[in-house]
Amino acid sequence: MINIMLPIVIGALILSGLVYKGVDAFYLVVVLTGTYFFFTKNIKLTYELKVFYALSLLFIFIVGISIGRTDWHAFFEWRFSAFQLLLFMPLIAIFNVFIFKSESLFWKTLISSSLFSIVWLILLYLNWPVTRGTGLLSDAINRGNMGMLFGLIALVSLFAVVEKHWKLLAFLGFLGGVGLSILSGSRGGWLALIISLFTLTFVFYRFSKTTEFRMLAISQLILVLLLFTFWDKLPLEHRVLAAIDNISLYLDGTVTTSVGYRFELWKAAYYAFLDKPILGWGLGEFNNAHSFVMQNGNVTQTRLFGHPHSQYFLFLAELGFIGVISFMAFITWPLIVAIRFIKQKQVFEREVYLALLVIVVSESVLEFLLTDDSFSQKYFIFVFLFITSFALFKMQDKKIK
Repeated sequence: MINIMLPIVIGALILSGLVYKGVDAFYLVVVLTGTYFFFTKNIKLTYELKVFYALSLLFIFIVGISIGRTDWHAFFEWRFSAFQLLLFMPLIAIFNVFIFKSESLFWKTLISSSLFSIVWLILLYLNWPVTRGTGLLSDAINRGNMGMLFGLIALVSLFAVVEKHWKLLAFLGFLGGVGLSILSGSRGGWLALIISLFTLTFVFYRFSKTTEFRMLAISQLILVLLLFTFWDKLPLEHRVLAAIDNISLYLDGTVTTSVGYRFELWKAAYYAFLDKPILGWGLGEFNNAHSFVMQNGNVTQTRLFGHPHSQYFLFLAELGFIGVISFMAFITWPLIVAIRFIKQKQVFEREVYLALLVIVVSESVLEFLLTDDSFSQKYFIFVFLFITSFALFKMQDKKIK
């Protein structure tokens, strides 16, 4: 069974990383196999996973109320159908526990999946120059975010695996993911990289993990050297300076820039929230809310975009205060568990790597959602649930009650 399922798992993760949206069949196999294990094996869900699932169901309940106020069919359409995966989260966790009999196999699967970014970088090199928003970078934000997410996953895996050749592959996955994020020009992932590097440095220092600390320092040094070597060919400086210039223009009253337009969308979401603060306008109603706010003169007259380029502001406007609170409780629970898990450890154990993986993935997701509505994408939710649910199954901490 394991030998048969591993290619499917890696395929599902790789296609998710490539932002290929036709992967429902892969997810279905994972859920159905998890269902089979649930009825044929003796399963005991951990307390942490039960809470995680309860919080996800609470969020789904709020989403259901919101959709019920507008159109029930929307739950089966794009942007809302992604939330269906939350219903099957325990089955995804059960699938992982029985497929990955050893954590080593889990880490190697993540490393293998992260290597898609190397292939994508080669394709970009062969077709360079590629204009952002076209061709291989047609979905630049999502490609950049998924590249960075898998790159950071590979970085944590680098320390978790023992074999040197797997460490090398993990390092290549890390460089590939960061490179894909940089070439995409998606600024959202760059902050996630800085926060994750700081987190790893802090934890290794706390546990006096000298070897890991040195490996991390060397990895950062190599990354910096590569950035300086190819600085003129990378969009880093241009994108950073463009953001600064856009902010300056916005403060002077110009809202037609990329950043300025996003600020207006965020303002529109905020004023829409003030009008309906409890349960919001309903999922899929942001354009109507935006139009209402513009008619009241609260924001500049701009085109309707469908979402405010931020998951938080989107839920604030469409789900209201209750929806945002339920979402934040669900999305941050794995992070809270992982942080507590590490704080309670006096000596470094193998499970700490899983906790670090959860922290890095959760921090990255929270940061990505600031500038995009990634959690409306099924592949994004699948990767998040795939990793966090498995870790919460393995990080059994009886003190967290």
